[in-house]
Amino acid sequence: MRFWCIIFLIVFAASVSGQDDTDKIEGNSGTWVFNSRKSTVRELSDKVVWTISMAGNEIAVKKSYITKNEETNHTLRLQSDNSGETNVFQGVRETQTTISKTRWDKRSLVRKYNTRANELLIETIEKYDLSKDGNTLTVEMTIRTNSGSIGPNSRVPVKRVFDREL
Repeated sequence: MRFWCIIFLIVFAASVSGQDDTDKIEGNSGTWVFNSRKSTVRELSDKVVWTISMAGNEIAVKKSYITKNEETNHTLRLQSDNSGETNVFQGVRETQTTISKTRWDKRSLVRKYNTRANELLIETIEKYDLSKDGNTLTVEMTIRTNSGSIGPNSRVPVKRVFDREL
């Protein structure tokens, strides 16, 4: 009898955790438009649109930057199981490679990565949160360097807010 109770608890726990993951996946997928009024940073583009798609642990974030009649796209590919990912994109002056690790922390997606600019080592932590109503995506970035933290007031994370495109 005790054996069957343990089996039931394991199956029940697995089904509950699976439902939670499905909610996270379905909730974040979609098209998101940058809202400069709610954000602490300004974008140089006239319009910024992120299109997020998820399948299992794989997350693709297509970032579109629209200025006048020109559109630039970059797709960020993440693995939410903390196994790590490498993304290469063309920066303003050179090609940049970012190696990161991404994981779920309850209902937040957390991505950590390091980059280097000359002698400066930059550690970035991004935290993606979805509002309770599912219509606002907030991305907070905490940036630290080997010479201290940078950002507004040196302690406040940089915040980008996106509204779901309906």
